[in-house]
This record gives sequence, C-alpha cells and structure tokens, in this order.
Amino acid sequence: MTRFRAVPRVSGVTCTDEIGSGPISLIYRGTRDDGRPVVVKRLRSAQEGPAAIAQYQHELAMAHRLAQVPGVVRIHELIEQTGALALVMDDAGIALRQLLRTARPGLERALQIGARIADALRHLHAASVVHRDLNPAHLAVDPDTLAVTILDLSLAQE
Repeated sequence: MTRFRAVPRVSGVTCTDEIGSGPISLIYRGTRDDGRPVVVKRLRSAQEGPAAIAQYQHELAMAHRLAQVPGVVRIHELIEQTGALALVMDDAGIALRQLLRTARPGLERALQIGARIADALRHLHAASVVHRDLNPAHLAVDPDTLAVTILDLSLAQE
C-alpha cells in the first residue's frame, strides 16, 4: 500500500513502507536503530484533537496491561515528534485483510489461522478485555508460523 507520501523517520526508527491507514492514523513498517523490525502507527497530523490523543494513550495503556497475554500486540512506546504522536510496536506479520486479498489460504491453513484467532481471543477474554473492533485489518498473521496477533486496542474495554 505504498503511496506517494514521504515515509517519515520517527525517533529511533527508520520507516520503510506505508502498510495501512485509518481515519486518524498512518501505519508504517520499519526498523529500529538496533535492527529490530517494528510497526509505527502515527497520527496523520499534529492537529489531531484531544480525542485522537486520548485514543493513542488508551491503546498504549491497554497494551501494557495485556503485555503478558499471548496473541496481543506488544507496544513499546508512545513518542511525540514534531507535534504528532506515534506508537512503536512489534512487527507481528501481515494484516489478515492483506493476506486474504493477495494469497487466499487453502482450507487447512484457513482452519489453522481460524483456530489461532479463537485462541488469541480466548486469552484476551480471559484477561477480562473485549476488543470491540475485531476485523481482518486488526489481526496480524506471521506467514511462516501462522501465529496470530490481535492489533489496535484503541477501542478495547475491560
């Protein structure tokens, strides 16, 4: 999903590709200065209002609360650069939405992915959290291991 926008450098991270976007966010794949692959979710603009900032802060707080829960994204930090906020998180693979668009899995792989989604949700619900916006864009799949990671905790509630 590379566009003709400049790919930013975010404090300690070199972003390489724009991989998604939402109403208030742009999402990039990148590499930390230590070589670790990450994803950066950045507000589209420094002019985003208090509700957008609160949403990012809530997502970080939920990720920290769920840090020991298997199958939930690990968010490392919330940074501010030139007035815009960005979340830096583990790169857990490709969005299920993208996987389904580019390489439909066969029945066996689809069943494996489905079972892993159910397992990740079981862990999330055991932690007394409901995602509230689960869809193929908010699930990452590692194409090699088929590990599933739940993304975007901005609407999650206890």
